Amino acid sequence: MIELLDIHKSYRKRSVSVEALNGISLSVREGLWLSVVGPSGSGKSTMLNIVGLLDRPTAGSYLFKGREVDALSDRERSHLRNQCFGFVFQSFNLIPQFNAVRNVAIPLYYAGIRRHERERIARGLLDQVGLTDRYAHMPAELSGGEEQRVAIARAIANSPAVILADEPTGNLDQKSGHEVLGLMAELHLHGVGVILVTHDQGASSLAQEVIRIVDGRIVSRSAVDRN
Repeated sequence: MIELLDIHKSYRKRSVSVEALNGISLSVREGLWLSVVGPSGSGKSTMLNIVGLLDRPTAGSYLFKGREVDALSDRERSHLRNQCFGFVFQSFNLIPQFNAVRNVAIPLYYAGIRRHERERIARGLLDQVGLTDRYAHMPAELSGGEEQRVAIARAIANSPAVILADEPTGNLDQKSGHEVLGLMAELHLHGVGVILVTHDQGASSLAQEVIRIVDGRIVSRSAVDRN
């Protein structure tokens, strides 16, 4: 489903070029749970942003379901991002002025779904993540674990092929972190792919495969031993 071929990404810092990714090649089949580990600053989040069409590589080729992503127009990229990817971030990224229902409904708005229908769908998704009694709550009125569950409901609003999660338990206590990972595991059982950037060993143990990135390169890829 996802093919990264010799992906490079560099940034300019003053007069110095910084290579965030240095020849990443990666194939991810549909429905795979892949954990991405490595030291801070190794390029994990940069790779995730390129996969999710939030950023563009400096060089290399990215194919999604056989389509060359770089050949797509901005409109086509936005449509692909909205329909095929769900995003879960460490900092939740909820809109503070929106209640839980309106936050979950954001991807549905961009998909052109009418207000009444998108609010109905959003309430159903909040039910699915155990927040039936939090429809009207603002982000400031929710715990960290509840905020992340709202973010997961938002991520699956358009039934994405894959969830891209960047340290989703990083700002949570252990109990809330386990609950969030449990929700993601349940989604994976229903066929949703997961690419998870994490430092959490427990989160990595839920994956089917783990890759390790160091200095912008993939240095290992291995199946997870569940015995």
